[in-house]
Amino acid sequence: MKNSILKTMLSASISLGAAQAVLAQETLRFADSLPATHLFTREVALPWMEAVTEATGGEVTFEHYPAQQLGSARDMLSLAQTGVADLAFVVPIYTTDELPLSGIYDLPGGPFTSCEGVEAFLDLATGDGILAREEYEPNGVRVLMAVVQPPFQVFTASRPIASIHDLEGLKLRSAGGAQDMTASALGIVPVMITAPETAEAISRGTIDGAILASVSVEAYGMTDLIQYATDGANFGSAALTWSISEERFQSFSPEVQEIMVQAGRDVSMAACQTIENDVAAAVDTWRDNGVTIVEFPADEQAEMTAMFDEIGREWAQALDERGRPGSEVLEAFHAALEAAQ
Repeated sequence: MKNSILKTMLSASISLGAAQAVLAQETLRFADSLPATHLFTREVALPWMEAVTEATGGEVTFEHYPAQQLGSARDMLSLAQTGVADLAFVVPIYTTDELPLSGIYDLPGGPFTSCEGVEAFLDLATGDGILAREEYEPNGVRVLMAVVQPPFQVFTASRPIASIHDLEGLKLRSAGGAQDMTASALGIVPVMITAPETAEAISRGTIDGAILASVSVEAYGMTDLIQYATDGANFGSAALTWSISEERFQSFSPEVQEIMVQAGRDVSMAACQTIENDVAAAVDTWRDNGVTIVEFPADEQAEMTAMFDEIGREWAQALDERGRPGSEVLEAFHAALEAAQ
């Protein structure tokens, strides 16, 4: 059903003449760190490939390499840059040296939905947006699709949580960057590992739990490991991109470029509502399975909000001092979110 809707959307915005403009068959290598069964693979990557192939009359096809077959989650940007892959699932928080400004989405605190977040991100990271100009263009890649995770929560295997003060001393998975700042401010000991490595680290007792997106718990095999989960907090988020080598993108005609860009926006906006629904369903399932769901009281939420606002200012200032436009990105981020709400 979702794919049929996407095809209709594409047909309305891209003429048959565009599809006929492809002159030779092209097969693109698509590197992915996500499992083939992941929600984002099902709702974004696969529908986009199918839509592009159909809109180009089968002249643009794909070889999809999920589950880190071509490289680890941290390698995805370099795979696209070096031509090992034409497209890759690039997660900015895993490449903070190259994409530090995109860490704006890793900051905690701000209330926004996945759909509001992705609409704002596409405005910032495509076209003449500040992230497109300052980060993606200099790195030789172009964002075609994106999702923005709903606010991250804390999950623990056995350590009880009833208050934000119970977080002190916990060793929790962090993706690094701004998440480390958030963890440290709360007295958490951040352990920087990728999402695919988290379940094993919890099983071994290397960490007590994770700061993680709710949709990743089942996808990475953690459902049976967690006993406590927060809800309604915002320990940060993440903007996740599917990006194509700019050199490869420019090898296509303007008509095919239009197909790729339009399909990317269509699937990104269609997927965000599914993601939001999936989070709500996941919380209900955990509760039914005996997981203790923790909602912090209003006074503790206010305490965290003040703490998180300061983290945002520190993040921007640190980038400013490195000669990067951190404060400008922070301002643009808030403006884009306001426009999306």
